[in-house]
Amino acid sequence: MIEPVDQRRLGENSGLDWNDVTDRQPVNQGELCEGCSSIMLNQPGTYITHHIGGISNSCPSCRFIARNFHELGFIKDLPLQLSQITFLGTPSLVLSDEQKCCVLQGLDGTENLWQLKRPQLCTESTVLSYAASAARRWLDICINEHPRSHNPRCSPPVDSILPKRVLDLGQDDSPTVTLKETRNDERGHYICLSYCWGPNPFISTTIENMEQHKKGIGISDLPKAFRDAIEITRALKLQYLWIDALCIIQQHGEGGKAGAAHADWNEEFSKMSDIYYNSYLTLAPLWANSVEDGLFSNQPQGVPLEGLVKMHKMKHFPRKATPEHALPDFPLLTRGWVYQERILSPRTLYFGRQELLWECLYGRTCECGYATYRLQEVDKGEFHDHIKETPSRNLDTKLDLLWREMVIQYSHLRLTYSSDKLPALSGLAEAIRRKTGHEYLAGLWRDTLLLDMCWFSTSNELQDRQWRAPSWSWASVNGSIEYEQYLYCWPYLSSNNFRTWARVLEAKCSLKGASATGQFTDGFITLECSMLSAVYRDGELHIDDNRLTWKPDRTHFVQELQTVFIIPLLTLVEGLQNMHKGLHALVVQRSNTNLNQMERIGLISNPSSSPAYTYLVSGSVTVEEVHII
Repeated sequence: MIEPVDQRRLGENSGLDWNDVTDRQPVNQGELCEGCSSIMLNQPGTYITHHIGGISNSCPSCRFIARNFHELGFIKDLPLQLSQITFLGTPSLVLSDEQKCCVLQGLDGTENLWQLKRPQLCTESTVLSYAASAARRWLDICINEHPRSHNPRCSPPVDSILPKRVLDLGQDDSPTVTLKETRNDERGHYICLSYCWGPNPFISTTIENMEQHKKGIGISDLPKAFRDAIEITRALKLQYLWIDALCIIQQHGEGGKAGAAHADWNEEFSKMSDIYYNSYLTLAPLWANSVEDGLFSNQPQGVPLEGLVKMHKMKHFPRKATPEHALPDFPLLTRGWVYQERILSPRTLYFGRQELLWECLYGRTCECGYATYRLQEVDKGEFHDHIKETPSRNLDTKLDLLWREMVIQYSHLRLTYSSDKLPALSGLAEAIRRKTGHEYLAGLWRDTLLLDMCWFSTSNELQDRQWRAPSWSWASVNGSIEYEQYLYCWPYLSSNNFRTWARVLEAKCSLKGASATGQFTDGFITLECSMLSAVYRDGELHIDDNRLTWKPDRTHFVQELQTVFIIPLLTLVEGLQNMHKGLHALVVQRSNTNLNQMERIGLISNPSSSPAYTYLVSGSVTVEEVHII
């Protein structure tokens, strides 16, 4: 990470006309303004802040920026920061505002006013060497400097219990690696690989070839991402590498072998929280759509500006890791399985299209030094803080809020198989379950079940034919879900903030395998509650003369004039006056398989000012036991 040693705000009253800068006269470095002179190559690490629209009229460096600020993609009203960095192994100039970042480098046979040199063409070996060098540098800072900081989230790695299987990389020049089955108490450092599988088949470990893999796997037979990960791990002088496709038995089809493989898969995915949490480092190619793409993208070519320099427009982490924000440059971030891998891993080295990025519990940075902003998602450092914190009721509340926020973010991501909806989040769920001791119910928690059921769908996709969770679980629907913001952002949230209108009498989910946070075969809740009948008409719910807007869980799920039922769950109590701010209620219908059971079909989230609010919580309805599946 670049540490600024000098900062100035320059030329705010210079009156430079940004729309009329055409002078391209030869540059004499002595003509540079004080700020631009301070970031020349003999003073690395310095930076200055110019304000667009107010920089030096006489400085050729400033005038170059003025001529090209549209091409560079900057906004006139935002401050512009200039600093000198090393990019692709070559001293470079970086320009950045709050939204964009550009790196300038030299061109062949051309002098420029910053004395920038042309970067050397990177071969595969030099790219590997450069990546390993950057990783060692960031690892050294994380392991040796961060523990001494004012917020020591990072700690030196200890020898962790190894996963059930790892790849033993052997000697650096060996053309093979071996699949090693570890002893229960065997410890060591290991690296994990997080990646997109892609559409095409590739070598993996199966029942049939596992014994052969224990004897040796030819590196040349592996897809490029695996080969690159082996080279990086060897360059970092580590012995072991964990890759799911090779370290968990993969099998398709039916029969005894498929059953054995599925049992192994169930056992291993239940350990995901340990595998990534205890890793020394995780490698992750952000840009790659397939395991065949490898870790390293092609060297960025850049765009020439005025025949003087080459410009690289940098693309950093998107503020949100959702498909609409992350594609097409960061496809890995859109994958559901990768979400928990990112949060659980204490240190991750990301391979972007243009540069390397680093993330640890202390924060994140990149080669150009500008990917340090906070993302609009759960902070992995905060999650690790809570997992290490002494158990308490206050900690339980923090984890409740954090869980609902993680569920929201995870629900926007993509899964190849809808049956993975719960398994792909099981590592995070298991870490919380161990910490709190709370019972996990298909994506929700027994102790906060009424609150957790207050999710609503934002995608309204069709119902999946394959059952994977009870109707009251967010995992039962396809696409994204949300909670009202105060259900995951309010730090002082407690039972005192809610008036409940229902009571959980019983709740149970049957596990499909050994994992308490994995797949389930069925589930139900029994509520003691009031239940009001309503008629669905023209997209609204009608109770006598009252009309209620609601949020259906799926599209085309209710017939016109169909009778449905409303179950008030809770209202938010706000302030000293105990004012009821709003109501959350389930919308259910009778099950097609058993008319004595109900299935959730939507949620009502209405303010207390709505006409139907008083009617719903008036107490004039009968309390009964309702069974929801």
